[in-house]
Amino acid sequence: MFRHVVLAAALLVAVGARPAHAQAKVEAGVNFGWTFSDGVSGNAVTVPGVGVFDRVDPKDSGSLGFHVGVLVTENAEVGFLYSHQFSNLVLGGTSDATCLPVAQS
Repeated sequence: MFRHVVLAAALLVAVGARPAHAQAKVEAGVNFGWTFSDGVSGNAVTVPGVGVFDRVDPKDSGSLGFHVGVLVTENAEVGFLYSHQFSNLVLGGTSDATCLPVAQS
C-alpha cells in the first residue's frame, strides 16, 4: 500500500513539473476521496411486513472520478466529467433497511 502511495505522489510531481511555456490545450485530472451524503424526507410510506419509512439517504462512502477538457479559447473550455460514489440507499423510519447499491459496477 505504501508503495502505491509513493508511486502516485511521484506521478503527481512529474505531471505537475512541466514548463510554464508549454501551455496545453487539453486539461485532464482525477479525483478520489470520501463523500458525505444527505438524503431527503417526506410523507411516511408503509411497506407491509417491513416497516414505515419517511427518509431515503445514501450512505457516506468513497468516491472517484475523472475529467477531460479542451480549451476552445483562453476563457472557455468544453469537457467531460464523470464521478462515481460507492454507496447504498438506506430507508429510514420506524426501522432502517438497506436497498441495492445506487449504481452497479
